[in-house]
Amino acid sequence: MGAKYSINQNSHSQNNKKFRTVSQNLRLSTNIKSIKRHSPTPPMSPPGTNSVQSDASLVSATNSFNYIDNTQKGETDRNHVKHFGLKVLFEGNVLKSISDKLDFTSSELRVLDVGCGSGTWLLDMATEYPNVQFTGIDQISSIPQDIRPSNIDFSVQDVLCGLSFEDNSFDFVQMRLFSMTFDRAYWVQALAEVYRVLKPGGYIQLLEPRYDDTGDEFVRDYSTKVVSILNANDQDPNICENLTPLLEKNGYTPVEFVEKIVNLKTHPLRNEFLYIIRLTLDSCKPYVVKICGLTTDEQYLEFQEEYMEHLVKSSESVWTACAGMKPLN
Repeated sequence: MGAKYSINQNSHSQNNKKFRTVSQNLRLSTNIKSIKRHSPTPPMSPPGTNSVQSDASLVSATNSFNYIDNTQKGETDRNHVKHFGLKVLFEGNVLKSISDKLDFTSSELRVLDVGCGSGTWLLDMATEYPNVQFTGIDQISSIPQDIRPSNIDFSVQDVLCGLSFEDNSFDFVQMRLFSMTFDRAYWVQALAEVYRVLKPGGYIQLLEPRYDDTGDEFVRDYSTKVVSILNANDQDPNICENLTPLLEKNGYTPVEFVEKIVNLKTHPLRNEFLYIIRLTLDSCKPYVVKICGLTTDEQYLEFQEEYMEHLVKSSESVWTACAGMKPLN
């Protein structure tokens, strides 16, 4: 037997070893009820809120795919690669319907990044648009404190608990990659709070990945189990299709919807997005091992390698961005 799996497993020294067919000796199975969130505890609990003694206790404490610790080794790297991959994929940090309407040379423009994490989007935008005032919020502070552009402010806040900003404060709000953090009720709550702080005529930009993978049987089997867990926790696995309806139901006027597809075998960005997927698996490792019935690091690495191999042969990485405007009256 190999060593028990550990949260900060970051060694890929076995990446080049000969693949063993995990599907022949490991049955992908999960007890959905054992991963279901049983309490209405807000999902973005910061590290340290619960005492984490082991991977198993982490799974037990969080009970859902709603806790990815941005302080884990490799997370900053993953976030940076994801940011610049998405920037190239969507041909910029801001959708055209927004960039065509807002003056990013104006010193009067105010931009809010909800859930800014390590601040990669903020830092990139603030460097590109030095006259604009940018504000980032998150539940924990992982954005650089000493080395950052002077046009960035940061504060520890939670959009689900109400923001400290006055009504009608921002011209543009960015909120992306919340689909594994928010359940359906939290989406409504967050969009309402963003609506409050957004100026009339201001814009919100959302961006999320698709979860229902249409790859081969191995890939679909894993994807189906992830979707089942999301549904069990009232999280929306079809969030990409529902972003525009969500905006409409919460008072916004949808102005743009863009879907981008990265074929993981042929697309020029395939290596970047495969790297993102690999690091994402590592970030979600406690949940992956529970879903797949894995008990050792060796089994986890075998599953990861076979899964990546099947993705390259059969799958795509699909991303959706949409923009909405707060009506003028």
